[in-house]
Amino acid sequence: MANRIIVVRHEITPDNVRGEVQGDSDPPLRPQRGSPKRIYDLTDKLAREIGPSSEIYVFSSESRRAYDTGEGIHDRLWAQWGRMSHVHYTPDLRERGQGVLERKNYAQVLAMLQREQISDPDEARKAVLSILYELDDILGQVPKSEMGEKLERVVGEFERTDGVVIAVGHLVSGLNYLVNLMTTGDIMGNPRQPFLDYPNLHAIVLDRGTSGKYIKTKSYDPSLNSPTGNGTQQNSDTTLAKSGR
Repeated sequence: MANRIIVVRHEITPDNVRGEVQGDSDPPLRPQRGSPKRIYDLTDKLAREIGPSSEIYVFSSESRRAYDTGEGIHDRLWAQWGRMSHVHYTPDLRERGQGVLERKNYAQVLAMLQREQISDPDEARKAVLSILYELDDILGQVPKSEMGEKLERVVGEFERTDGVVIAVGHLVSGLNYLVNLMTTGDIMGNPRQPFLDYPNLHAIVLDRGTSGKYIKTKSYDPSLNSPTGNGTQQNSDTTLAKSGR
């Protein structure tokens, strides 16, 4: 039974940089951003966090942006730390499909939803992602009930491991719905939780508590050199690392 789960958001993609909703679409990573070094830096931090004795299981969304991030973590664990991880790719960790809003920029999304335009790009991004986290009636959108079923299945897979799980996924389905499910038993949180914004390659460490639920204990932000306690959210120095999903 896994006593520690580390949930990681994928590295930056071109759609993140352009400020577009990705949803279940499948863009690649943005290699010119120096993705391998950032992934390796995060992996080194996680390897120190995990220590030398625990088995490591890397579960990743099948989306290319998560797949390539997970492959980078797996490769670095072996090359730098001599740690062989067990790798599993699953469709149940994919980002929530957002139907007709996918590959639209934030101004277009606000217009399509008949919401007031927001001039500040960062505020527009946060507003759109909060809406997509909450809404359940967008044409072609994957229902929250279906997201809950998928994530409950993957948590069942985590539970059948005996070591530390690194779950590589996405901003809404991973660092929000999955973390809420594992800490409260409900993808929206119980009590209900607001959408939380995290940069690409942000990692949240969840440790199993005495009640059987998981507790946020640490958070790794790629713009910071050391972890923060209690999984608290940190602001990134780079707007690129905070853009999109």
